[in-house]
Amino acid sequence: MDQPSPVATTGPAIWDLVIVEVEATIQTRRERHEVWLALLADMRERDHLGLERYGVRLQAHNGRNALVDAYQEALDAVAYTRQAMEERPTEAKIFQAHNLALELAFVLRSILV
Repeated sequence: MDQPSPVATTGPAIWDLVIVEVEATIQTRRERHEVWLALLADMRERDHLGLERYGVRLQAHNGRNALVDAYQEALDAVAYTRQAMEERPTEAKIFQAHNLALELAFVLRSILV
C-alpha cells in the first residue's frame, strides 16, 4: 500500500487538533499527570519530526489515505508490542498494549476492506 508524499493544504495541522483534545482530557483526568505531560511532549516532537521529514505538517486532504497510514502504523505497534512481550514477559501492561494494538489493527483493516 504505497502512498505519495504528503502535500500542504489550507486546513489546520492535525497535531494541533490532537494536542487540544489531550489538553482538555488532562483537565478531567487527574491520574498519572506526568504521563499525560510526557504524552503531550512526545506529540509535539512527532509534529516537529514530521515537518522535518516531509517538509509539511500533517493535515487532512494531503494526498494520502489517513486510514492506510494508521493501519500500517498499527501493524508496527502489533509487532513492537509482541517484541516487548518476549523481552519483558512478566509485565501485564505490555500484554494489554499488545491486545489493544491488535484490536486497533483489526478495526482499521475492517474499515479498509
